[in-house]
Amino acid sequence: MQLKTPLVLNTTLNVDVPTQEVLQKLPCGIHRGVMADVEREFSCMVDTLKTAPVNLDDYEIDIKVHMLMKGQYPCIPNWHCDNIPRDGNGNLIYDIALADVEHPMLLWLSGNPTTEFLENPIYLLSSPRNHGELHERLVKDAATYKSKPIPERTWVSMDQLTPHRGRASEENTWRIFIRLTHKNIVTARPVISVVRRHCQVYLPADFHW
Repeated sequence: MQLKTPLVLNTTLNVDVPTQEVLQKLPCGIHRGVMADVEREFSCMVDTLKTAPVNLDDYEIDIKVHMLMKGQYPCIPNWHCDNIPRDGNGNLIYDIALADVEHPMLLWLSGNPTTEFLENPIYLLSSPRNHGELHERLVKDAATYKSKPIPERTWVSMDQLTPHRGRASEENTWRIFIRLTHKNIVTARPVISVVRRHCQVYLPADFHW
């Protein structure tokens, strides 16, 4: 199977990003919402979303706001892919035949720490069984490929076979994350509330402050 690289699309540097003072008054984001939800609950991100080079009616919108301390990860720090299909028991199925490459996801980050992706495609002789095995293989072969973080305030396209991992924050900061997921690949599960009330962070075992 082939593991892919992201496609960098358009930048949004001409669009203002909400200040910390604005973000402090808002919920943690939007969970599997649509544009009407963003306009109602998170209007400060409407202008940024309108710059996305896709028809937003075809996508679910996720927004997360993280207040990070130095050393915290805003997303999974190990290599993984998003929206991998699962079987009836909830087990991941890293099967290239099931990957929907025709309906990519779009990612946007307001600033550091931005997410790390592969610089070049990688070919695996067999599909990994889960995220953990994918991470182990990429770490084992780290000398054979290069990776780099994506640029901030830029729309990036990826599909279900585009591995990535979170990076630790190098300072105390606020970060906004947007992911657009095509409705053809979203899982059928109930949405209790489109208003995101909680955002987890990931920590190394020796974290302290």
